[in-house]
Amino acid sequence: MLVSKLDWLVIGENKENALVQRIFNTHCLLGIIIFSINVVVDSYTKLEWVVRILTIMYLFIFCGIYYLSRFRGKFKCLTVPMFFVSLSAINISWFLLNGMNGGITVAFVLVAVVHSLTFPSSKSYWVPFVLFVNYFLLVFLNIKYPDWIHNQYPTQYDQMVDSVILAMTSIVVSGIVVVVFRRAYEKDRIAIKEKNIELISTEEKLRKHGENLSIINQELIEAKQEAERLHQQKSDFLSTISHEIRTPLNSVIGMARLLTLDGASPEDMKNLSILQFSANNLLNLINDVLDFSKIEAGKITLEELDHDFSKLFHSIVNQFTHLVNEKDIALKINYDKNIAQYLKIDDTRFKQIMYNLISNAIKFTQVGGVELNVKLSADRGEEADVYFEVKDTGVGIPVESHDLIFESFTQASTSTTRKFGGTGLGLAISKSIIENMGASINLKSEEGEGACFYFTLTFRKGERVERLTPGKPVTKA
Repeated sequence: MLVSKLDWLVIGENKENALVQRIFNTHCLLGIIIFSINVVVDSYTKLEWVVRILTIMYLFIFCGIYYLSRFRGKFKCLTVPMFFVSLSAINISWFLLNGMNGGITVAFVLVAVVHSLTFPSSKSYWVPFVLFVNYFLLVFLNIKYPDWIHNQYPTQYDQMVDSVILAMTSIVVSGIVVVVFRRAYEKDRIAIKEKNIELISTEEKLRKHGENLSIINQELIEAKQEAERLHQQKSDFLSTISHEIRTPLNSVIGMARLLTLDGASPEDMKNLSILQFSANNLLNLINDVLDFSKIEAGKITLEELDHDFSKLFHSIVNQFTHLVNEKDIALKINYDKNIAQYLKIDDTRFKQIMYNLISNAIKFTQVGGVELNVKLSADRGEEADVYFEVKDTGVGIPVESHDLIFESFTQASTSTTRKFGGTGLGLAISKSIIENMGASINLKSEEGEGACFYFTLTFRKGERVERLTPGKPVTKA
């Protein structure tokens, strides 16, 4: 119980206080005890009032320093002032309590021990040096000017009592400081030992965890390699199957076309048109799957050639005239004439983009129409940025499905697939091609409010070229 009380006086609630601060607080506390004892002894020995006032003054100074260090945490800025307070106390006592012949000499030993431990470590060697010089100077003055030394003791017996008490107090204080130092050292040593055991345990856990991570990483690498192998097999399978199906399907489409030219009956013409329509849809599906497998495998390349861009764009749009007429909806084109006539472009991939976007817009629009906006957004001499926008007044796309519809084999909802059909590959393919062209496709839409797909492509300007037309000879002027 007593030990815990002493710990509270020296350390307080913060058990992590530095060892030096503990010793400093102990020194302040014992200084208070010493000066309190001296007040009583001075009254008993009937010393002069000057000595008693100085003793009380230093008692209050030590109390103030102890309060600031123990309860306010001002330890670091008090070590040096505390040293000079102690030094001033023994210097004054030297001249008032009979100098070398008094008991104050013992106090030098106490101050040297305590302050060497509490002074900043980089300057602790100054403590014994300053004390030695100070003591040598006092002895010199004591011998040279003996009249400066005053003996405030009424009798020799009073001086002996004061010297004995001071010596005994110094022994007790030094012993307590050493005990506190050792006790704190033992506590810190035990704490460090426990920390080391904890660190060793943690290190062992980390080592085992690292081994587990290495195993997991190896398994992940193997799983990734297996996934890549399966993905490659899937791509190869899709590519092979698409090619194999497309060959006989082209024959079916060709034969159906030939039969329609042979003057078939109206009933046969109706069946042949259904056959052609189904075969063309199947061919488009196979082409989409083949293109998608190429994109996934990273085998898609862009071949930029000079094209009359206005003719290319309008030829794409003209192929949808019969569809909008059948559905009785409008198809509006806003084409910016400031766009350069000839641009370098991969016409095959550009057609894929526009076919997918325009056919989707027409397919999902029952009332109203589709609007195509093409305008020049920037002209940088050799390059031009062209803005494309495909708007419709169709069923629209819910906001939460905006990202979803650009994924492969995905549509906005199952009801959309059931009502309108489709594979969900068109937008995924268009998005990939546009990204390969260094751009990105964006969407503005709400359910029931139509949809607007827009993007900006950068083209290098081209020049006019004469392309060969099959069956038509080329003449030179």
